[in-house]
Amino acid sequence: MTPRKLVLALVSATILILAGLPAQSAIAVAPSQVVSHGTSFEPDGLLDHGKGSMISSAISASGDRIVTVSNADGATTCSSNQSDLVVRWGLVQQNSTTWDSTGLKLPGNGIDGCDYIYETRVVMSDDGTKIAVIWSMNNVSAITVATLQWGVNDAAPVLQEIRVFSSGLEQPRQFLMTMSADGSRFAASWVEGNNSTPVGHYAVFDFESLVSGTSRAFPGSGVAPVSYKISLSDDGEQVLFVTYKYGDGNSSQSQVVYTCSALCQPSKLKRFTLPAWTVSNDSGGDFSVDLNRQGTRLAISWSVWSASHPSLTKVVVVDPRTVQSGVNLAPLAKTSFSGSLGQLTFDSTGTRLAAINWGATKVTMWSARVSSQNLLTNQLNGLYPEAFAVGGQLVSVPASATTPERLALVSYVSSAQVFVSDSFASPKAWGLAGSVAGGGNGFGMLNCALQVSRNSGRLVFTGSYISIDISGWHQTAGVLVMGSKGVLVPSVSPKITGLATVSSGVTLSQGTWPAGSSVGVASWRTTDWMNPEVPIAPTGKTYRPTLSSEMGARVVIDFSVTKDGFYSTPVKFTSAPMSGLPIVPALSVSGAGGPGGAPGVGNTLAYSTTGTVPQWFGTAQVWKVGTRTVGTGDTLLVTQAMVGKVISLTVTYSNQNWKSSSKTLRLPAVVAAVG
Repeated sequence: MTPRKLVLALVSATILILAGLPAQSAIAVAPSQVVSHGTSFEPDGLLDHGKGSMISSAISASGDRIVTVSNADGATTCSSNQSDLVVRWGLVQQNSTTWDSTGLKLPGNGIDGCDYIYETRVVMSDDGTKIAVIWSMNNVSAITVATLQWGVNDAAPVLQEIRVFSSGLEQPRQFLMTMSADGSRFAASWVEGNNSTPVGHYAVFDFESLVSGTSRAFPGSGVAPVSYKISLSDDGEQVLFVTYKYGDGNSSQSQVVYTCSALCQPSKLKRFTLPAWTVSNDSGGDFSVDLNRQGTRLAISWSVWSASHPSLTKVVVVDPRTVQSGVNLAPLAKTSFSGSLGQLTFDSTGTRLAAINWGATKVTMWSARVSSQNLLTNQLNGLYPEAFAVGGQLVSVPASATTPERLALVSYVSSAQVFVSDSFASPKAWGLAGSVAGGGNGFGMLNCALQVSRNSGRLVFTGSYISIDISGWHQTAGVLVMGSKGVLVPSVSPKITGLATVSSGVTLSQGTWPAGSSVGVASWRTTDWMNPEVPIAPTGKTYRPTLSSEMGARVVIDFSVTKDGFYSTPVKFTSAPMSGLPIVPALSVSGAGGPGGAPGVGNTLAYSTTGTVPQWFGTAQVWKVGTRTVGTGDTLLVTQAMVGKVISLTVTYSNQNWKSSSKTLRLPAVVAAVG
């Protein structure tokens, strides 16, 4: 046993064992661990958590209360603060969020100052009065669960109970968490053990007493599946776990759904799989799942990776209520197609699905026609697919008094942007709800999540990013709160036309927008994979390439449209590679040693090119004596048989983005050997 594990074993009196019904003990929070409450105003709704790297948030159904949890200190050196979990809370108004100034610190139960919060999740009841948190520490085989009550008159949340559970396995992670609408119960699932033999765990707790909670490993032989979706009914009486083990061709383990009621005792846990159509010999990934709010339809999609089905995606919709333990569940609807999907999301009625199509960088829609036993797929680009970077999360935004049900999409690479569509069923435009700049230095956003308040349509984005300075690298976590606004829909869509050639160029039409909209001045620039962007000046709304450096580069055009009460609408277009500039070569031949530049017997002739030519180009050369071809290489050896005759060279120049051309050069008549 290592010294570290020995220390962990010695302190196990304060850690609960999760085998059967666990032993449990409460941990009192000393006054020094509770930081005083205050307020600070963040005009843009962005709260910077400093050096924290792990972050999670929850928002009330009305969108007026928000809570976040993050590690207190993400520094790379050991410190006493690293193991603390910080709870922050805020009150959300129409256009701003008032945050507490310091937060409430909960003990992370690390072994020493080098431990840090490894992963955390938080959930909140619909009315925002009840909060539950779960977290784990690095190198500590335990989870911590805490419950808090929102403070009276919006004062600091009050810690109600905190308990530590030990499983004896390595590094609890991949937490999922859900709470009933009234906050009376909450459920969690997570993974423990090393990456080669992970074990999935689940637990359901009574908010008023964590003592009644139990933790169990998902049953089944071999490696337990990893949980990817968890849902608890509004009344807290029904919990659903959807799990997936990356396919090994074993249809009994590839996809498994668990459901149970009340406090989810093992005797009440039902385990069932989807039918063979969904799992037979499938080995893949891109697993995504969603449960509609009514709990009546469960959608699952995944990609199939096999020699017979490359890049094939399957989607099924089932009714999780019709469960018989151990019996396959027949799909209400199903489909398969080429492509790869990201996160699925239901609309409020459970009759439509949306997902991100990774392969096409666009939003792909389904209408779930359950009665016809299939899913009808409609490919919809939205209006401005180029605004979306690779990566993202998709959620349904409920309808409000002034807006229909919509979609929200977060896209993130080096920075993060949150977009909202004008509708769920058939999006025609996307507005920019908010954005977060990353840390630069080529590092991307991490730990990103997007949530939506159940009734008001307010959005909450949490994430972190890496930055580097002279002192080292840092991870900064933050939360962005966005209000609900309208989305501008043009009556005439903006577009670009033209093939980006020297003759046609690229022409921008900025479209026709609702009255009162302000259409911004377009930014024009060129870009290619080798060089930084270069600003260009169009003539009116058209740009025609004229420079050799522009061949193969693309024209990038973007502008924004704004209006009071609406999200800003970013519009971006990228042209085809610019082309059509003619190659104008200057051809010369060297190696001729006779009088007046005449080639002589024994000379080796070679050619070179200057002029207006691409940096890289292909050539085809033909050497002739009279009309007879005598060579097609880069050089030509002059022979006795050529004396008195004229040698000519024709070179054809080509490049995929340039207009090809040919150049012919005639040399003086060949003379006898020189010297």
